[in-house]
Amino acid sequence: MSTIFPSPSNEEKWDNSGLFASTTECNKEIKLTFDKKLPSWLKGCLYRNGPGQFELNNDPKTSVHHPFDGFAYIQKYNIDGELNTIHFQSSFIKSRTYEESLKHGHIATRQFGTDPCKTIFGRFQLLFSPLDPKLLTDDAGVTIQRMNNELLALTETVVGYVIDEKTLETVAPLTTLPYTEPLKTEILTLSTAHIMYNTKRKMTVGYATRMTRSHGDWLDVVFIFDNDDHHSIIDEQNNPSPTTDSTYY
Repeated sequence: MSTIFPSPSNEEKWDNSGLFASTTECNKEIKLTFDKKLPSWLKGCLYRNGPGQFELNNDPKTSVHHPFDGFAYIQKYNIDGELNTIHFQSSFIKSRTYEESLKHGHIATRQFGTDPCKTIFGRFQLLFSPLDPKLLTDDAGVTIQRMNNELLALTETVVGYVIDEKTLETVAPLTTLPYTEPLKTEILTLSTAHIMYNTKRKMTVGYATRMTRSHGDWLDVVFIFDNDDHHSIIDEQNNPSPTTDSTYY
């Protein structure tokens, strides 16, 4: 039996230009138009997070090199099925990485697939340099989560952001505990952006890892219990009370 493969000219080409399409902020709610009728029972707010800008000041020379590295962009869809309306609003997260990159005209920190070091020597040197977790990218563009009645934008590094759920303004940074201080010879610190909520125990569960050259490696599971008195999560960061189970390797 012979197998016939399609010739290259007949192969379907995948247009990936949309992966790097930048957008703009929409600070005020706008009403979307659509053809279909929404279910009358559908009502609520859908929040989305993801990359929204892939270059600085529309300059291709300052573009990122990976679709994950676009600046974090929060979108809000306010849906009312009974009125058959959807209102849209959006905003970039005003992270340190975002603000400094716009100010200096180049990517300020190392991203997932984009390294601001232009030389081979600079990139090689970074592999062996101790890293301060607070200086890693804080462009929290992976997920949008709710914890203790507050909206959090998270990524795989240790800094996320509290987002105002009504205006989408960036309220304050949130550093994942207990990673506010680096260890000696630390070369990698990561935390999960995909936290999970345990409804039975009323707590949020996440985990993180940190690696060093000579002081061991850790995998930490972090449990953050709900606050019955609804204190702000920012206050909780200044006066922390999470339980952390650390496993040492």
